[in-house]
Formats: sequence, C-alpha cells, structure tokens
Amino acid sequence: MKSFFVFLLLFSFVYGGDSHYKNDLSYLNLSNTQKVKMEHILKEHRHALQNLREYKHDLEENKEKLFLESVLDEDKIRVINAKINEYSTKIEINFFKKTHELLTPEQRKKFEKYIEDWKIE
Repeated sequence: MKSFFVFLLLFSFVYGGDSHYKNDLSYLNLSNTQKVKMEHILKEHRHALQNLREYKHDLEENKEKLFLESVLDEDKIRVINAKINEYSTKIEINFFKKTHELLTPEQRKKFEKYIEDWKIE
C-alpha cells in the first residue's frame, strides 16, 4: 500500500494536472528538448545551492567566532553577510537567466506565477 502512495505522488509530479507542487514544472508543458535542458539547469542549480550551503556554513562559523571576541566587529559581520548575499544573488540570477532563455514568452508568464518558489532565501 505504501508503494502505491509513492507511485501516486510520483505520478502527480510527472503528469501534474492543474495542481502545482513546489519545483514541479509540468504546468509549463515543456517540449522534450526543453525538458532535457531544464534537467541540466536544475542539476546545476542544485549543485550551486549545495555549494552555497557549505559556503554559508563556513562564513556563519566565522561570525560565531567574531561574537566570542571581547569587542564585536560589526564591519566584519557586514562583510560576511554581504558575501553570502552576493553569492546567493549570483546563483539566483544564473538560474533565472538560463530558465528565461529556455522558456517561451507564454511559459515565462506561467513560471512567473510561481517564481517565489525558486527564490533563494
């Protein structure tokens, strides 16, 4: 029975219908060529997000060390935060640029409705 529910869940992601799940792109009705290209874009994006998590973790450790010092250096914390934001923004722009280039104007309108799902927090 459990495998049946897993199948239904996977089926709904693949064949989508009118419902929308986060990161489900079936509503865009991508061509086969677009699907292959989008899979590559998504794989690259997931890898970039993993790198961001590692980068952010390292910088957060640096912030923790700064907090333990006798005098808090606000400028160093600002620099760390700016580095995280800059890296995050670079990843987001790269993903949106490649997705924009891949989609037709009609698909972009559909994608835009769910763009919040793809923003990096």
